[in-house]
Amino acid sequence: MPWTYAGLARFLPADQPIYGLQSPELTEPDYRPVTAAEIVRRYVDIADFHAEIREGFEALGITLPVGQDLAELDETALATLGEALTWDSAVLTAERIGGIYRGALRTVEIATAAEPGVFEARVDYFRAMIPDPNGQGHGGAPAWEPHVSGVIEVHPIASTHRAMTTPEPLAELGPLLAALLDGKE
Repeated sequence: MPWTYAGLARFLPADQPIYGLQSPELTEPDYRPVTAAEIVRRYVDIADFHAEIREGFEALGITLPVGQDLAELDETALATLGEALTWDSAVLTAERIGGIYRGALRTVEIATAAEPGVFEARVDYFRAMIPDPNGQGHGGAPAWEPHVSGVIEVHPIASTHRAMTTPEPLAELGPLLAALLDGKE
């Protein structure tokens, strides 16, 4: 659910994009990838990315004028989109939420079976310092070491893993991320 990262926008420069990949389960209940490579191809091989975005907005009841810059939505489109992202909206029905859940489970299955390569650069890891109430660990920076050839810089955040994208942790994490992106940290 990449929407949870939208809270970072207030800390980053206006020209800094935030990318998130959403499972096609929202609109394609029968989408069942088999491999990680198939998932990657799904996002890389979109012939007309702008057409895909327009279709997504149309599914929410928002018709964008042809030629409109997709980064510049008018007030009506933004209000409609905001309404569509609430739990009780017609767009996020129980069936669609179920589809998102099934898609997430399938993605975890695929990711668990995948053998990733090694990322050859520095990684900044934001570590939740408060244990989750259920006691479930998330591996931390050491879990990433086999997949990174560069330095893994750990940044402790006063939060649980699950709450990292809520307002209080973002108030700590956001400015640090902005400084890192600006090269000041």
